Amino acid sequence: MRWLFGSRDPPDLPMFDHLDRQDLINQVNWTWYLLGSSTWQARYGHLQERPLPRKEYSEFYLAFENSFCKDYVTEKFFNLFNEVDTIPVVRGGFEYHKFFPAGIYIDAADFPSPESLGAYLRELATDEQRYVRLLKRKNRFTRAEQPVRIACELCKAAHLGEPRQVYGDLYRWLRAPGNCWRPTDL
Repeated sequence: MRWLFGSRDPPDLPMFDHLDRQDLINQVNWTWYLLGSSTWQARYGHLQERPLPRKEYSEFYLAFENSFCKDYVTEKFFNLFNEVDTIPVVRGGFEYHKFFPAGIYIDAADFPSPESLGAYLRELATDEQRYVRLLKRKNRFTRAEQPVRIACELCKAAHLGEPRQVYGDLYRWLRAPGNCWRPTDL
């Protein structure tokens, strides 16, 4: 028998507290999860470049991540790439600059204080041409669903018996230091 743990929620949520159990030690073989060390990595999507749509630009919106975890990007970020004329302002544990093109979001971590971020956003709000340039850059990308092929991957893995692995302590793996942390900048 093989056991699979699967979720796309960040590991710091209380919903995973029940996994701190002795009967799960050395029981879970595979994971479909957001951490890079998962058997199969689960994400809410990715961005795909597209031709710039024809539209009028004139609005602004602010949203922050709800968990600071190294491999976690909430679905709310990707939802802003579905015909929503807003520039995401991100704040989280994910290294956005490594995975997403510059100029399609504003990372709060790039500012020394909330006040300096606020000043930048106020400045941007008064410079319509600059803001529209950001919107046009962002609108070159759209949310592309990653096909959920986990059923096919599981069937293949079960048939082949690979990968052969066991998570010694699933709870400790989820809650390992460095996976998630409390912000210290505010």
